[in-house]
Amino acid sequence: MISHCVENAVLPQRGAVAAGCAALHALPARKQQPHTLVRSGLPQGLLSPINKPGVTQQNRQRMACPVSSAAAQPQQQQSSSGLRGLYPATTPHTSGYLQVSNLHKVYYEVHGNPQGIPAVVVHGGPGAGCYANHARFFDASTYRIVLLDQRGCGRSTPSGCLAENTTADLVSDLETLRKTLGVHSWLLLGGSWGVALSVAYAQAHPDRVLGLILRGVCLMRPSELQWMYGGGAAALKPLAWGRFAGNCPARERGNPLLSYYKRMLSSDAAERQAAAKAWMGWEMSVGFSNNQDLWVWDGQQWQNQPAPATQQQAVQLPSAPRPASTAAAEAAAAAAEAAGFPALQRGASVPAEVLAGSFSNHESSSNNSSTCTTIPTATTVAAGPSGPAAAAEISSSNNVNNSSISSATVLPLDNTRRPPPAAAAAATPQPDWVWGLPAQGANIQDPEVQQLIWQGLNHQGVAQGAAQALLECHYSVHGAFLLEQPLLEHVQRIRHIPCIAVQGQMDFVCPPTTAVDLSNAWPEMELRLVPGAGHSMYDPPITHELVCATDRMRALQQQRPAAIAAGSSCQHLRR
Repeated sequence: MISHCVENAVLPQRGAVAAGCAALHALPARKQQPHTLVRSGLPQGLLSPINKPGVTQQNRQRMACPVSSAAAQPQQQQSSSGLRGLYPATTPHTSGYLQVSNLHKVYYEVHGNPQGIPAVVVHGGPGAGCYANHARFFDASTYRIVLLDQRGCGRSTPSGCLAENTTADLVSDLETLRKTLGVHSWLLLGGSWGVALSVAYAQAHPDRVLGLILRGVCLMRPSELQWMYGGGAAALKPLAWGRFAGNCPARERGNPLLSYYKRMLSSDAAERQAAAKAWMGWEMSVGFSNNQDLWVWDGQQWQNQPAPATQQQAVQLPSAPRPASTAAAEAAAAAAEAAGFPALQRGASVPAEVLAGSFSNHESSSNNSSTCTTIPTATTVAAGPSGPAAAAEISSSNNVNNSSISSATVLPLDNTRRPPPAAAAAATPQPDWVWGLPAQGANIQDPEVQQLIWQGLNHQGVAQGAAQALLECHYSVHGAFLLEQPLLEHVQRIRHIPCIAVQGQMDFVCPPTTAVDLSNAWPEMELRLVPGAGHSMYDPPITHELVCATDRMRALQQQRPAAIAAGSSCQHLRR
């Protein structure tokens, strides 16, 4: 997919590789406020350079990031915890549109020092677009900062256009923009999907990359897509996943990715907007939701409410559950008696079939009364006026003394009140679409899927509000067009490039496993696993690490300022 053929790439000599990244790791340390975060629960071996084959302690020397002097950054934000914030806001001195194809025009703008170190921000999504705040991760007095809205998003036109929109196209746009701006080589700062695109660009044009700063490592592998859209992250966010997958028809729930793609390509504008809203709602719940909220099931629906700010704060008990009416309680009791469900009383004998999860009819229950055991601490759970009090008792006596159950107790199994397995299976609609990417053969024999893929590749655009969801879905359905040349398999092409990767240990959108996999394939890369941090670049510990990283890259490049100003090759920085 990428313009350069990477199969025949020659791996740099070991000495050159080690010396190249050693320049980054050997920068003189300067005073830096330490992190004031909870200690990581990850094994320390993940951060230990001796765990990386072929990398010596000398070449992987860790260092405190060099912080610019106070005179150089008098207005930079800094939190009370000592974490660094963003640089002061800037306005672009250059902006415009670049015609990259007969169909697409991409928007770009340039901030900072026109004679500074060139750097480009590669935004995420796909489809998230760039914002002025992205330039604030750099010192504008020493960097020439380029922001670009990728095809089909932000201020680029046409909005949401999927035709001529692949990873190879985006790589080509970056290279066209570099030439247009007269930049010989530049630093790339990529986050989330921007990591995959930055690595793809570097593998295609390694001689045009001064360095890489990666945040929230994403390589768009099928396993990563399955985590986000195939049910993996549902283990962490089951309520949000239920809403997300529940919007799909039953036959399509095996592959929500294709189901949402179908709806976002619908001719019905209302259906497109509803699908885009649900898609972004799922993404926000996984990556950016307020984890301080308390979710409560009140017997009828889920509600969320702020959790107490501190343990010292007065705690108010939630209002008592609404008791059932007398008539409803009597009806429930009569139904339970008719069904052979015994009311559980404190100290009462519990039929063994209840413990086994199988309820026999009334006659067999009385005949097997000898096969009972007693739970002395059981509380009344029958519905009635005393329901609220019973609920309070249950919460304080939920530790059952199972040692009182005799090993000789016979637990009769009676399936007379359960539907036959075949009937139960027939009552549950089975999805026709199974999980997998069409490019890997999943569901591709379905004519509807074939039509969907063709429709997407020729789609001309949508309203701007739905563009990001559509672009994310489009690239995910196609595995980011990287299935033929997976990024991880061609890391040897860029191992000589200085790189700092910043990864939140609590990132649920792009879990740390991808960052560790990339680190194992690229041992010269510096990987920083940040405790307590999530996916967002504005998470304070992540912001701190990214600002430190741009400062470190600036110090590295300023060792050869004449070479940068003259536009000559920067290969000598890596020798």
